[in-house]
Amino acid sequence: MSDRDVSGPDDAEGLARFGVRFGGVALALPPALPLVFLDRAMVHPLAGAPGAVAGLTQLQGHPLVVLEAAPRPAAPTVRRCPVLVIGSPAQGAALRVDEAPVAITLEAAVHDDPPSPPDCTFAPALRTPWREAPPPHRLWWTFDAPTLLRLLGGREQG
Repeated sequence: MSDRDVSGPDDAEGLARFGVRFGGVALALPPALPLVFLDRAMVHPLAGAPGAVAGLTQLQGHPLVVLEAAPRPAAPTVRRCPVLVIGSPAQGAALRVDEAPVAITLEAAVHDDPPSPPDCTFAPALRTPWREAPPPHRLWWTFDAPTLLRLLGGREQG
C-alpha cells in the first residue's frame, strides 16, 4: 500500500492544488486539511453498516471508516480500492475515490450563472464551482469536509 501526501497550497486563483473524483463529482481538495491517498487500501466490510459506510481500513495503526459516494450493498469480502484519508489518522475518515488525486490549477470561481450542484447525497457540502485553467476548463467543486463526512456518515449536521 502506498501513501502519498496530497495537501495543496491556499485557495487563491491560479495556484496549483489537487483534485479527486468522488462518485463522479470533481472535488478540489481543501489545501489546509491533512490528506493522505492510499492507492490500494484494504477495506474490510462491516455487516449491517449504515448509509454509505463501505467498511474499515487502517492508517498508521488507526482504524478508519471508509465512506462511499452513495449507499450501496456492502462487499462480501475484503477488497482493495483507492481511498483518500481526510483529517488525522486518529480522528479522520476515508473516502473511496474513483481514482488517484491529480494536480489541477483553478482559474476562476464560477459566479456568473453557476451550474447547479450535482445530484448526489453530499450536494449540501459542495460550495463553489471553479473552472480549471488549461482547456478543457473542467469544473471542480470546493467543499466543506466536515459537512461531507457528516452527510455520508448518516449523522445530522449540527
